[in-house]
Amino acid sequence: MKNFFKTLQTFSLHLSADIVDPADVLRRVYTDVSKKLYAQSVARNMFQCNALTLKELQFIQSKHSEPVKAAERLLNIVMKQSGNVYSCFLDALKKTDHQHVFELIITGSYRGRPIAVHAILFVFQWLISIYFLNEYQRRIIL
Repeated sequence: MKNFFKTLQTFSLHLSADIVDPADVLRRVYTDVSKKLYAQSVARNMFQCNALTLKELQFIQSKHSEPVKAAERLLNIVMKQSGNVYSCFLDALKKTDHQHVFELIITGSYRGRPIAVHAILFVFQWLISIYFLNEYQRRIIL
């Protein structure tokens, strides 16, 4: 069983590197997202998860009167960072009543790509994350 999950993990990492590049996903929906995103609340949430530095948070907070510039700055930061920052960004969208932006990013990332590939990738990543949880966390989820 361990070999199976190890194979899934390796396959998923290669697949996600080739298919779900956060920068590519955000480039596809950049203009729409920057117009609909209230970056201050998302940035605060990301800062609490250590996905943004204090300097980045302060810059975004200072652009309160220019919401599109603040959103563009946040998107640029996320596009330059690792997949963990992108995951935190998506979580922050869900936690800050930006479900419409979350859905825009997810559906926009499918443009020009077979949806079945994304579904398979999602299932693989979910299985791998379950496998690496401790016993207590597994009981809560399952």
